[in-house]
Amino acid sequence: MTRKIDILNIGFIFISLTLAFLLPFELFIFSYVVLGPLHYLTEINWLRDRNYFVRKRRWTWLFILVCLLIAMAAIVKLPVINHYIGSSFTKSLSAINAGFYSQVILVMFLFAIGLVYFSRSLYIFLFLLGTVVAVILVNRYVSGTVILAGILLPTIIHIFLFTLLFMILGVFNAG
Repeated sequence: MTRKIDILNIGFIFISLTLAFLLPFELFIFSYVVLGPLHYLTEINWLRDRNYFVRKRRWTWLFILVCLLIAMAAIVKLPVINHYIGSSFTKSLSAINAGFYSQVILVMFLFAIGLVYFSRSLYIFLFLLGTVVAVILVNRYVSGTVILAGILLPTIIHIFLFTLLFMILGVFNAG
């Protein structure tokens, strides 16, 4: 039974490869929007077993605050909200470009990684400071294309190639 499931999974891999050639953009978006989050939802127990969550819960409030501020900036730019709040407030928010928000998101993402590994406040502060400096330097000296390729290429290799190899290995080990 396991061998049949493994062969079926390999067939699905080749079907997805065919779809990737026929509908490359649509399949890419579907994978990132639907399959990616579903994959990570299945990993929550694995992450909890390995203590990959923030040790001190108080730091989660910082992430909630940053998310609310970024969301508020996007919401306030809506024409309906702009009418009721006033244009001077929304113009000041519009002056902050989208690049700034992406830098803040990257800092918070890297900071979250540091919170997994550090528990002392001094180390956490130093890691946050180092993260801010690193993001500023990357933004200044590395092009967006290189960053995008550096993010997407390993992801595509991981998703397709490694999954295919593990499935083929499973077929040979089951037999």
